[in-house]
Amino acid sequence: MPPSGATYAVMTDGDPQALAPAARKALAAIDPTLPLDTVETYAQLMHDSLIGLIYASVLLVVDALIALLLAAIGIFGVMANLVGERTREIGVRLAMGARREDVLGLILRRASWLTGMGVGIGLLLAFGLAHGVANCFTACVPAILWFLAPSRLHCRHCIPGKLVSGTEGSTYRPHGRPAG
Repeated sequence: MPPSGATYAVMTDGDPQALAPAARKALAAIDPTLPLDTVETYAQLMHDSLIGLIYASVLLVVDALIALLLAAIGIFGVMANLVGERTREIGVRLAMGARREDVLGLILRRASWLTGMGVGIGLLLAFGLAHGVANCFTACVPAILWFLAPSRLHCRHCIPGKLVSGTEGSTYRPHGRPAG
Protein backbone atom coordinates (compact mmCIF):
# COMPACT_ATOMS: atom_id res chain seq x y z
CA MET A 1 0.00 0.00 0.00
CA PRO A 2 1.46 3.40 -0.95
CA PRO A 3 1.73 6.07 1.72
CA SER A 4 -1.15 8.43 2.28
CA GLY A 5 -1.08 11.41 -0.04
CA ALA A 6 0.88 9.65 -2.79
CA THR A 7 0.73 11.31 -6.20
CA TYR A 8 0.93 9.51 -9.51
CA ALA A 9 1.84 11.30 -12.72
CA VAL A 10 0.85 10.16 -16.18
CA MET A 11 2.17 11.93 -19.26
CA THR A 12 0.03 12.30 -22.35
CA ASP A 13 0.15 14.20 -25.61
CA GLY A 14 -3.62 14.61 -25.70
CA ASP A 15 -6.23 15.89 -23.28
CA PRO A 16 -5.22 14.77 -19.76
CA GLN A 17 -8.82 14.69 -18.52
CA ALA A 18 -9.78 12.32 -21.35
CA LEU A 19 -7.06 9.93 -20.15
CA ALA A 20 -8.47 9.82 -16.58
CA PRO A 21 -10.86 6.82 -17.05
CA ALA A 22 -8.07 4.77 -18.67
CA ALA A 23 -5.70 5.68 -15.83
CA ARG A 24 -8.32 4.61 -13.26
CA LYS A 25 -8.76 1.25 -15.03
CA ALA A 26 -4.99 0.70 -15.24
CA LEU A 27 -4.54 1.42 -11.52
CA ALA A 28 -7.52 -0.78 -10.64
CA ALA A 29 -5.96 -3.61 -12.68
CA ILE A 30 -2.74 -3.31 -10.66
CA ASP A 31 -4.40 -3.01 -7.23
CA PRO A 32 -8.18 -2.68 -6.86
CA THR A 33 -7.82 -1.38 -3.27
CA LEU A 34 -5.66 1.51 -4.42
CA PRO A 35 -7.61 4.75 -3.82
CA LEU A 36 -7.72 7.32 -6.61
CA ASP A 37 -9.39 10.42 -5.25
CA THR A 38 -8.75 13.23 -7.67
CA VAL A 39 -7.47 13.54 -11.18
CA GLU A 40 -5.94 16.85 -12.15
CA THR A 41 -3.50 18.23 -14.64
CA TYR A 42 0.13 18.76 -13.77
CA ALA A 43 -0.35 22.51 -13.97
CA GLN A 44 -3.17 22.31 -11.40
CA LEU A 45 -1.08 20.08 -9.13
CA MET A 46 1.88 22.48 -9.28
CA HIS A 47 -0.37 25.47 -8.68
CA ASP A 48 -1.96 23.82 -5.65
CA SER A 49 1.45 22.78 -4.33
CA LEU A 50 3.04 26.19 -4.79
CA ILE A 51 0.16 28.52 -3.89
CA GLY A 52 1.57 29.08 -0.39
CA LEU A 53 4.94 30.06 -1.85
CA ILE A 54 3.23 32.31 -4.37
CA TYR A 55 1.38 34.16 -1.60
CA ALA A 56 4.56 34.41 0.45
CA SER A 57 6.43 35.78 -2.57
CA VAL A 58 3.74 38.40 -3.19
CA LEU A 59 3.87 39.46 0.46
CA LEU A 60 7.67 39.70 0.30
CA VAL A 61 7.43 41.87 -2.81
CA VAL A 62 4.93 44.16 -1.08
CA ASP A 63 7.20 44.32 1.98
CA ALA A 64 10.19 45.11 -0.24
CA LEU A 65 8.29 47.92 -1.97
CA ILE A 66 7.30 49.38 1.40
CA ALA A 67 10.94 49.14 2.53
CA LEU A 68 12.05 50.85 -0.68
CA LEU A 69 9.55 53.65 -0.10
CA LEU A 70 10.68 54.09 3.50
CA ALA A 71 14.34 54.08 2.41
CA ALA A 72 13.60 56.74 -0.20
CA ILE A 73 11.80 58.89 2.37
CA GLY A 74 14.71 58.49 4.79
CA ILE A 75 17.25 59.36 2.12
CA PHE A 76 15.21 62.40 1.16
CA GLY A 77 15.18 63.53 4.79
CA VAL A 78 18.91 63.05 5.26
CA MET A 79 19.79 64.82 2.02
CA ALA A 80 17.41 67.68 2.71
CA ASN A 81 19.00 68.04 6.13
CA LEU A 82 22.52 68.06 4.63
CA VAL A 83 21.51 70.79 2.20
CA GLY A 84 19.66 72.69 4.94
CA GLU A 85 22.76 72.71 7.13
CA ARG A 86 24.70 74.32 4.30
CA THR A 87 22.13 77.07 3.62
CA ARG A 88 24.39 79.81 4.94
CA GLU A 89 27.38 78.45 3.07
CA ILE A 90 25.34 78.36 -0.12
CA GLY A 91 24.19 81.92 0.47
CA VAL A 92 27.75 83.13 1.08
CA ARG A 93 29.00 81.37 -2.05
CA LEU A 94 26.23 82.94 -4.11
CA ALA A 95 26.90 86.36 -2.56
CA MET A 96 30.60 86.03 -3.41
CA GLY A 97 29.70 85.48 -7.07
CA ALA A 98 29.49 81.73 -7.46
CA ARG A 99 27.12 80.61 -10.16
CA ARG A 100 24.05 78.66 -9.10
CA GLU A 101 25.17 75.73 -11.29
CA ASP A 102 28.54 75.58 -9.52
CA VAL A 103 26.92 75.44 -6.08
CA LEU A 104 24.43 72.85 -7.31
CA GLY A 105 27.29 70.79 -8.74
CA LEU A 106 29.15 70.95 -5.43
CA ILE A 107 26.15 69.63 -3.53
CA LEU A 108 25.26 67.01 -6.14
CA ARG A 109 28.85 65.71 -6.20
CA ARG A 110 28.75 65.22 -2.43
CA ALA A 111 25.36 63.51 -2.64
CA SER A 112 26.54 61.32 -5.52
CA TRP A 113 29.61 60.26 -3.57
CA LEU A 114 27.53 59.34 -0.52
CA THR A 115 24.96 57.57 -2.68
CA GLY A 116 27.60 55.65 -4.61
CA MET A 117 29.25 54.46 -1.43
CA GLY A 118 25.90 53.40 0.04
CA VAL A 119 24.75 51.58 -3.08
CA GLY A 120 28.14 49.89 -3.53
CA ILE A 121 28.25 48.63 0.04
CA GLY A 122 24.59 47.62 -0.18
CA LEU A 123 25.11 45.61 -3.37
CA LEU A 124 28.16 43.85 -1.92
CA LEU A 125 26.18 42.92 1.17
CA ALA A 126 23.15 41.86 -0.89
CA PHE A 127 25.18 39.51 -3.08
CA GLY A 128 27.09 38.15 -0.11
CA LEU A 129 23.88 37.53 1.81
CA ALA A 130 22.21 35.99 -1.23
CA HIS A 131 25.02 33.47 -1.58
CA GLY A 132 24.96 32.86 2.17
CA VAL A 133 21.23 32.17 2.10
CA ALA A 134 21.69 29.94 -0.93
CA ASN A 135 24.24 27.89 1.01
CA CYS A 136 22.05 27.66 4.12
CA PHE A 137 18.67 26.97 2.53
CA THR A 138 18.80 24.61 -0.40
CA ALA A 139 15.11 25.26 -1.15
CA CYS A 140 15.92 28.90 -1.90
CA VAL A 141 18.76 28.13 -4.31
CA PRO A 142 16.71 28.26 -7.55
CA ALA A 143 15.11 31.59 -6.67
CA ILE A 144 18.40 33.16 -5.58
CA LEU A 145 20.31 31.78 -8.54
CA TRP A 146 17.54 33.14 -10.78
CA PHE A 147 18.15 36.59 -9.30
CA LEU A 148 21.93 36.30 -9.61
CA ALA A 149 21.84 35.00 -13.21
CA PRO A 150 23.52 37.24 -15.79
CA SER A 151 20.24 37.44 -17.72
CA ARG A 152 18.65 39.19 -14.70
CA LEU A 153 21.06 42.13 -14.79
CA HIS A 154 18.14 44.55 -15.12
CA CYS A 155 16.59 43.19 -11.89
CA ARG A 156 19.76 43.79 -9.90
CA HIS A 157 20.08 47.39 -11.08
CA CYS A 158 16.43 48.44 -10.86
CA ILE A 159 16.24 49.07 -7.11
CA PRO A 160 19.68 50.71 -6.71
CA GLY A 161 18.84 52.84 -9.75
CA LYS A 162 15.64 54.02 -8.14
CA LEU A 163 17.49 54.82 -4.91
CA VAL A 164 20.16 56.77 -6.79
CA SER A 165 17.60 58.77 -8.78
CA GLY A 166 15.62 59.44 -5.61
CA THR A 167 18.74 60.61 -3.81
CA GLU A 168 19.76 62.92 -6.62
CA GLY A 169 16.22 64.30 -6.78
CA SER A 170 16.05 64.82 -3.05
CA THR A 171 19.38 66.64 -3.13
CA TYR A 172 18.45 68.82 -6.08
CA ARG A 173 15.02 69.80 -4.78
CA PRO A 174 16.02 71.38 -1.44
CA HIS A 175 18.86 73.19 -3.19
CA GLY A 176 16.41 75.46 -4.97
CA ARG A 177 15.24 76.98 -1.67
CA PRO A 178 18.50 78.38 -0.31
CA ALA A 179 20.02 79.22 -3.68
CA GLY A 180 17.02 80.59 -5.53
